[in-house]
Amino acid sequence: LVVDRSDTAADTLDRYLRAWGMVATRVVDSDAALERYGSAAPTETYDVAIVATSAPGEEERALAERLRARAGEQGIFLVALLEMGEDFADPAGAADSFDAVVGKPIKQSRLYDALAGIQAEKTPVERGEGGERAAELAGLHVLIAEDNPVNKEVLMRQVQRLGIVADAVENGQEVLDALVEGSFDAVLMDCQMPVMDGYTATREIRAREVSEGGTTHMPIVAVTANAMREDFERCRECGMDDFVAKPVTLAALSNAIERAVGASRAAAAGGSSGDGEEVPAGPSGGVDREALASLQEDLGGADALLRIVRLFLEQLDPQATQIEAAAKGGEHEALARVAHRMRSSAATLGATALADTLTALEAAAVEGDAAACDQLAATFSADVVTTRTTFESVLEELDALVTPDG
Repeated sequence: LVVDRSDTAADTLDRYLRAWGMVATRVVDSDAALERYGSAAPTETYDVAIVATSAPGEEERALAERLRARAGEQGIFLVALLEMGEDFADPAGAADSFDAVVGKPIKQSRLYDALAGIQAEKTPVERGEGGERAAELAGLHVLIAEDNPVNKEVLMRQVQRLGIVADAVENGQEVLDALVEGSFDAVLMDCQMPVMDGYTATREIRAREVSEGGTTHMPIVAVTANAMREDFERCRECGMDDFVAKPVTLAALSNAIERAVGASRAAAAGGSSGDGEEVPAGPSGGVDREALASLQEDLGGADALLRIVRLFLEQLDPQATQIEAAAKGGEHEALARVAHRMRSSAATLGATALADTLTALEAAAVEGDAAACDQLAATFSADVVTTRTTFESVLEELDALVTPDG
């Protein structure tokens, strides 16, 4: 339950809360809050109330007390949302009324920390026999290693929907540096990255663990566009715990993280991480609208997908120019690298025709087949035109959904 007169602040809160899978109702003042809380159906109970305040004053303290009284044994978590530049005049008194304090402008990380802190303090941790229970995803801190902006944005949105806090880096060396500087529960590791790839970074992580006595194990989930069995085996051989193929679905990602983290926490028992899931490509030809709709659902709505489609279109022509220039100049190594990077984005967004052509183009470049590269480059150019036209239409549709009156 969000109590705030500010449309801007309320919209920001709603966006953050929805990203974590929460459902928010907004009212403008204390009277409306009490009325809304009192009229809620039994299936529509409120777990948290976020109350905007400038002090907080007596009105906000009274609201907090009345909400807590009405919640009874069920309980309710109360967060004071302070206006910019405001502080509690009476911190001790405020602590009696509210469980946490967050200031404006609202930072997603601070809000999450406040809510997670309340949950950790108020809710006892359940322990299974022998400590071998499945990992709880909410509250995990995950490091995402992904150099492709589209895929990175998708992964960030997906883990946020699972209640996971995430940081992102763009290559394997940055992964190694981040693990030294910070504390993480798992790594989502792209396999093909500049500077240092995911395989090399994983081997270095495992070597460090051995040199430190082998008492720790960082769960690492491979995130890759290569979904064949031999690719999975390569991930296993370098020390990765699990495997998820692009385009990544929310269910596959959730399962892989839970298996990897759960196995790590049950290390003494040697629990199995299970097999990685192979994600089939969508139907060939054009754009797979079903896959695009599924991605929209995974991301939490049209506004998130709109942002990613825009990013894809911004990159489309520059990457196409790089591929066409590399093909024309016979620069097969560069051609294979850019084709791999671009097909990953295309597959993520269901652009199956373009992704299929890029897969073949990458293979031809790796083999040094100049004739095949020339032929596929022509097909690629045509696919780019078709893909751009299709996604421009998608962009218009999404824009209409996000701003129906605009």
